[in-house]
Amino acid sequence: MPSRMTTVRYPISLRRLFPQASFVGCADIGVQNVTEHSARCQDNTLFAVLPGTRTHGQSFIAEAIGRGANSLLLEHPDPQANVPQCIVPNARAAYAELCATLAGEPSHDLSVIGITGTNGKTTVSWLLRSIMRQAGHRTGLLGTIEYDDSRQIVPAQLTTPDSNTLSQSLATMVASGATHAAVELSS
Repeated sequence: MPSRMTTVRYPISLRRLFPQASFVGCADIGVQNVTEHSARCQDNTLFAVLPGTRTHGQSFIAEAIGRGANSLLLEHPDPQANVPQCIVPNARAAYAELCATLAGEPSHDLSVIGITGTNGKTTVSWLLRSIMRQAGHRTGLLGTIEYDDSRQIVPAQLTTPDSNTLSQSLATMVASGATHAAVELSS
């Protein structure tokens, strides 16, 4: 299967990607870099303001801007932030879509199998990877123990990585020649 481009080199128009979004302080935002972690912000980065399990991303807007974030993706306008803002109904879903777009939509070039549930995700994902490899398919894996792009294995940080890491990992699989992926998904 021929691989398409795995990373986008030009800015993605949020107006085009999210036509129903509202914009504060601008008519559009062009994005090349995005993160949901304020500590990872650098110059010309969009900071995705997401609700967390313990703390809302809203608490980190000032830090993100201080580190170089030049725009925000969020569900409600922040009158204190003096940077362009893209307002969407579901920031987490929009962030995931933006990450996939910036990575070149790698899931379109892979047969992805997601495994969820309370117990057995790791066992099932490893079995699926083994079966697919035995069937002759170059197969990657993202899971509790490791992230495998089909050529290189690194220890996993989380069972299911954040949207940006997930999209970049799938793009790396495509670039490595993988055609299939087994992905553990935390419920």
